[in-house]
Amino acid sequence: MPTRRSALKAAPLPLVGFVIIMAVRMGWWSIPVCLTVGGLTYLGMWRYIATARVTITSDRIELTGFFGQRRSRPLSDVAAVVRVDQLGGTSVGIRTLRNLFVLDDRGKPITRLQERPWAPDEMDRLTAALGVTPTVIPGLTSANELARRYPGVVKFRELHPMIFGFAIALVLVAVIAGAVNLVVE
Repeated sequence: MPTRRSALKAAPLPLVGFVIIMAVRMGWWSIPVCLTVGGLTYLGMWRYIATARVTITSDRIELTGFFGQRRSRPLSDVAAVVRVDQLGGTSVGIRTLRNLFVLDDRGKPITRLQERPWAPDEMDRLTAALGVTPTVIPGLTSANELARRYPGVVKFRELHPMIFGFAIALVLVAVIAGAVNLVVE
């Protein structure tokens, strides 16, 4: 099974392909732009893989995020672990792989691990370290079904991808229109 670090080794290949395609389609001037955007993306991936951690101590669960910020909760807050073998989106054909949710006693997520970039064996080790028997939801489960069963676990963008995408598109159109307006004036 691929690990988080193997994603870093494979990442430059699509970047090189992207740069070549853009150079052919848009001209050689696009190479520095593509390399900059791709390089920043690669650095973001590296940063996440280098810093994202879930650490279990004798009495706490500590989560380290993208920017190195740390959140810590007592292990006694962990009430349930839910493993979803395949979480499907609300749209046809959208599916993620294995997800692991660590929930508190109110059913709110403490953390969520997705198979990309977390390997299944890493999820299994976390579950074993927590000492909680996971609730396993086998097979394909929709985001709506999971949200009905465990309210607050699934994010808005997963429950309403069309609305979320439309909002992002509106923001992008506004930013581009504003930039074009500045250039024209």
